[in-house]
Amino acid sequence: MMRRRLLGFIAVLCPMLAVAFHTGCVKIKKAYPDKRNYVLEAQRPDSSPRTPPRADSISVRNFTISPRYESGELVYRQSEFNYAADFYNRFFVSPEILVAEETRTWLKHSGMFRNMLEPGSHAIPQYILEGCITTMQGDFRKSPLAVLEIQFLVSEGADAPGKILMQKDYRQEVPLPKAEANALVQGLNQALEQILQDFEADLRTALP
Repeated sequence: MMRRRLLGFIAVLCPMLAVAFHTGCVKIKKAYPDKRNYVLEAQRPDSSPRTPPRADSISVRNFTISPRYESGELVYRQSEFNYAADFYNRFFVSPEILVAEETRTWLKHSGMFRNMLEPGSHAIPQYILEGCITTMQGDFRKSPLAVLEIQFLVSEGADAPGKILMQKDYRQEVPLPKAEANALVQGLNQALEQILQDFEADLRTALP
């Protein structure tokens, strides 16, 4: 009697499971989005001024960044107090490293300095540049924006160690076609290019 009941239960259950698998009601695997890694690139415009060197050397130290962005994940501001980090879209290396590298390359091609000293060099530079990234995010509260803000500080090295030549905050907000990762990185690239153009112009004025 017991055996007949068990066989009857199996006869009813098997067709139900077959239908569930066929219609997709039972899911064995869950698909996750692919992770994407991004870099930052600042392209100098062809019309950028190139003049004879104004100083012997500059050292661009490693930059720092606000703790809210140091994970490397893209950050979206969704409301006044709500921020979201995108686990699946991030920078290939730490964003402060990317921005510092682009700044070194930008200044190297500006022609303002005879020598660009790399971090770790034992030579004493004429000037030292420090940078801090205070904002790097997508502002998606209304119309989407890429927002980048960097604080630059230039001090003297060899002649008057520690003496500040210039210090200034630079902020750019770039409108985006849509609120998504690819558009945000492109907007951050544009923001970085404009910030470096403005910084270069100010530095040219500040140099004696």
